[in-house]
Amino acid sequence: MRAVLVVLGCAACGHIGFDEVPPLEPPAHVPETTPLGGRGTLVLGDGVIDTTELTIDGAPPVRGQLVAVAQPGTMTELALLQADHILITGHVVVRGSRGLVVLARTVEVSGTLDAGARGATPGPGAAPGKGGTGEHSGVCDGGGGGGGHAEAGAPGGDGSGCAGGTGASALGDPALMILIGGGAGGDGITAACGVPAGGGGGGALQLSALERVEITGVVTAGGGGGTGGLECGDGDAGSGGGGGAGGAIYIEAATVAIEGLVTAHGGGGGAGGNGSEDNGPIGKGGDGADAGASAPVIGGTPAAPNGGIGGTGGTDASPPQAGQTAQHNAGGGGGAAGRVVIARPGSAGLRSTGEAGAESIVTP
Repeated sequence: MRAVLVVLGCAACGHIGFDEVPPLEPPAHVPETTPLGGRGTLVLGDGVIDTTELTIDGAPPVRGQLVAVAQPGTMTELALLQADHILITGHVVVRGSRGLVVLARTVEVSGTLDAGARGATPGPGAAPGKGGTGEHSGVCDGGGGGGGHAEAGAPGGDGSGCAGGTGASALGDPALMILIGGGAGGDGITAACGVPAGGGGGGALQLSALERVEITGVVTAGGGGGTGGLECGDGDAGSGGGGGAGGAIYIEAATVAIEGLVTAHGGGGGAGGNGSEDNGPIGKGGDGADAGASAPVIGGTPAAPNGGIGGTGGTDASPPQAGQTAQHNAGGGGGAAGRVVIARPGSAGLRSTGEAGAESIVTP
């Protein structure tokens, strides 16, 4: 695995240095008419950025700015966080309906900045599409298909006579001309006791700096793990949901230095459950793993031998894996890897599926 450095955080906030300086230039994905007025130094330790409520740890930021802006050419909005200098030193979680754009003269990440999905809850600015739902007949259930992004999601496994859901198609473009996250995994299926949800798609995250972006920690936008097949208490159980696709990470600056990890892996598929003692231990199938900085992102483990294993999520090095076919309740497919783009002024950017490698880019 290629190493990449990323820093995150969200604790103390403060303004320093109010001397007159040239205004920040509009970054990619933000209208040129957007007022750019973030000032001072913003330091973020452990905490949460909410792009729906436009808050940091539940309150509007006292230092820096966090505002909603339209994304040109789309019907979507982004949340724009501004200051002269932004330092992420702790573990910062980004959630909400809007993708996040961080804009400053310098951006330094030494902690963790996480815009990933959590189970079925999507990351900020995730895409609306999802993988297919498997077929159901009697006691057989096909697994949900994985979410798509840089490539198609993996299909769900087949039950005996019940086809798994199709993986969602690839979406967006390699250069991330539109900043959008990954798609969700398809739901698993049961007869009557609920829906094993597919994993949410990873979010959309952008780091833009007039001078320098430096990452020595972790920046991630992984897909969520699919839910394991449910056990209904009446002899029936269900198939696993598909994993969500990895999201989008867009980095632009005159100088980009990465020594940590920048990843957008796909989530693991959920495993099949079991409702009958004749087939082994009764219980819910294991959930697929949420994607973080580590890979591979494994699928869930079935409750009994009649259930299928969830598919592994996709990375830059390997495609997502299909859910395992099973006698009764199949596993969900793995979610596809997302996109990581490093853009320099005057270029369309560099695309990687899921992970950025260690590098230093300087544009005169």
